[in-house]
Amino acid sequence: MPYEVNDLLSTLFTNPSGQAPFTFTIAGQRDQGLPSLYNNDWHDFEPRVGIAWDPFQNGKTSIRAGYGIFHDRLFGQLLGLTRGNPPFQQIFFEPFFAAGVLVPVSALGPPPSVTATPIVPDFGFNASGMLQGGILPFIIDPHLRMPYSQGWNFGVQRELPGSLLLEVNYVGSRGTRLLRVVDGNPPQPALVSQLIADGVPPQLLQFDALYLGAEEGILPFDAVNNNAFLHAELFNNTASSVYHALQANITKRMSNGLAVQAAYTWSHAIDNSSDPLTPATGNQGFPRDSLNLTVERGNSDFDVRQRLTINYSWDLPFGRGHAHLAEGLASGIFGGWEVAGITTFSGGLPYDIFTATDTAHTGQPQRPDFNPVGVPAGQQSAHSNRAQPRYVERAVFPRRYVWSRRRPWPQPLPRPGYQQLGHGPAENGQPHRTRQLTIPRGDLQSV
Repeated sequence: MPYEVNDLLSTLFTNPSGQAPFTFTIAGQRDQGLPSLYNNDWHDFEPRVGIAWDPFQNGKTSIRAGYGIFHDRLFGQLLGLTRGNPPFQQIFFEPFFAAGVLVPVSALGPPPSVTATPIVPDFGFNASGMLQGGILPFIIDPHLRMPYSQGWNFGVQRELPGSLLLEVNYVGSRGTRLLRVVDGNPPQPALVSQLIADGVPPQLLQFDALYLGAEEGILPFDAVNNNAFLHAELFNNTASSVYHALQANITKRMSNGLAVQAAYTWSHAIDNSSDPLTPATGNQGFPRDSLNLTVERGNSDFDVRQRLTINYSWDLPFGRGHAHLAEGLASGIFGGWEVAGITTFSGGLPYDIFTATDTAHTGQPQRPDFNPVGVPAGQQSAHSNRAQPRYVERAVFPRRYVWSRRRPWPQPLPRPGYQQLGHGPAENGQPHRTRQLTIPRGDLQSV
């Protein structure tokens, strides 16, 4: 894994969607006279307040509320990506095709020496006959500010007869200026429209052809302002989120050897980017259109609508001090045992559906259109004669979406939920053996 031995960073302080060539700047160590990757943020204010009230003055009821602002920080992995920018890392292109014939890797020969330079030109051959440009840089927005979240809650806790304690809370939060990655050099809508107006078939305006179509001879001109960058990972503060939840908890304190606690959450998490570096399985890092982030708003990758967790422990009524088998050898064998376990019922996580075509001409896979008249059809199970419902039915997303300009399906779909059971006996507080069973459930979430 190549890295910069002096722990220096490199970034671009100009618009990556401008005109090439571009010159990267070494940054990061102000004590050596180098500029910062981004400007300091001196406006972080974090007020917090909380109240608790016993309305009946008997110690059995508590009403609580709170509010606070909390700031995040930029983690080192994000900043460390800039060590892969020029001049620290150079990219050499060697065509694998010559006159339409695939060239074996063994026939390519060793790569030539490449001079380290912070300058990146448009994609093409230099004076030495080597291909340059066409890189994927990692760029930090120089105007980056610290992400922050607002959190608030309101709840009631009440002691009930029978050693029961009930607590019900509303919990909410809002994330602002959250980190996300966008394409810093996206295809330009005006250039795409001009290509279509000039008679270029929309089928040709796909993915890398938008960046290199002129060089490949399939487009009269490229749909980007430069192809020094085949996309550019630009990290900025354009993401936001919101979360609302009803959280209920009931606890039966230990009595007669039995203690039970149940926690239930009914919630909804919404954002327009769930992770700036690692998207969820089936999702992708870049938005579908970096110039129109409003269509990215939907269920969070980690959104679980309902979750119920029950934990319990029971001291078995055997052995000394209990009503059964209190004396003799049986007391020594069966006494001091406890049965405990945790059971979880949970809804599934959402997932996105993407097409294999770039219908919006943004250089990214797109979401399909939703066809509400599509009739889901069952599929035959290999182990039974009954038709099993699919999680996602193709009829709802027909092939005719491919060149449609209608608004795509905006919401990730829910995966099936699950149940998880774990229980086992213990002797004198030490685990003896445990068993765990995970049961997929396709009917807890419906599409």
